[in-house]
Amino acid sequence: MSEFIKCEYCGRVVKKSKWEIGRAKHHFCSIECHNKWQGKWSDEEKELLRKVYPTSSKEELLRLFPNRTYYSIKRMASLLGLKKQKYWTEERKKLLRELYQKEIPPDEVYKHFPERSKKAIQMMAERLGVIRPSRSTKYFKSKPSPELCYILGVLYGDGYAVSLKRGTSYVGLETIDKEFAMEFAECLRKIGLNPLQYTRKRRNQKIQYGVRAHSTPFVRWFKNLTFEELKKIVSEYPEDFIRGFYDSEGFLCKRHSDGTYTIGMCNTDYKIISLVKALLERRGYHPRLEVRRQNSEKVFIVDHWAHVNKREIYYLWIGRREDIKKFMRNVKPIIKRKRLEEH
Repeated sequence: MSEFIKCEYCGRVVKKSKWEIGRAKHHFCSIECHNKWQGKWSDEEKELLRKVYPTSSKEELLRLFPNRTYYSIKRMASLLGLKKQKYWTEERKKLLRELYQKEIPPDEVYKHFPERSKKAIQMMAERLGVIRPSRSTKYFKSKPSPELCYILGVLYGDGYAVSLKRGTSYVGLETIDKEFAMEFAECLRKIGLNPLQYTRKRRNQKIQYGVRAHSTPFVRWFKNLTFEELKKIVSEYPEDFIRGFYDSEGFLCKRHSDGTYTIGMCNTDYKIISLVKALLERRGYHPRLEVRRQNSEKVFIVDHWAHVNKREIYYLWIGRREDIKKFMRNVKPIIKRKRLEEH
């Protein structure tokens, strides 16, 4: 099917097929009108092309040369020996780092790199290990609170805080106790993070309840936290810190001799277990610290068996009946199977 269309140079109306009209942006009645409309490149246009072609995008070039097609611009650039800039210079990388760490919209960042696509800019930012601050990762409440102390107790136990080379940082927890995962997620929300909850089922294993929250500032703050700063924070809410640590590393065992129960907590970090012991002693408990060194374990490495010595494990025991009742009444563990009334 054909249609009539007007020549953009002489104004003559010509008949063309829909396919010809759809594939071309500009339309002419003859090759002579096209050449006259396009014209020769002036020295000013060539000089401008030399300056902008290596670092300009297709849209930017069409805006600077409104009477040229992109094919003609590329052809002239080829005749002039011009090429697109493919490699990131150190100056451009430095600019990208600075812009990514500022509170400006992503579109404003992309405008500084017209020669790059959005995907190319994002990939280079990942390689450089920089990440844009956003509402979900910038702010968190670092002021001491019951929720923050509970999170710290979990992180020094079964929880984790990870910083990857590509710039991603997150805190998380995986456990078989649903109520434990829900409490940890709720505490993360109360300090300003946005946790993701999920479940995982592996073969011949129980369902794992997972929690993960991406936050570079929080992970950076946690990893730079000194032991003295930690003591100062948890001293304001010691029961919440102990609750988080007990939910992660604690257990309730029954003595076979008389049927009574004992509270136990274990960790490989002597400073952390000593801090928990000191906090318990200040609250009137009588904990006992025990050090155990497990025997070497035989493991298979690549193509041979080897013996690997494990680190020392520190156990903290609470055995007095009145201390156990007081612990359950004041600390209030979240996990049901670690409470005394469940046994």
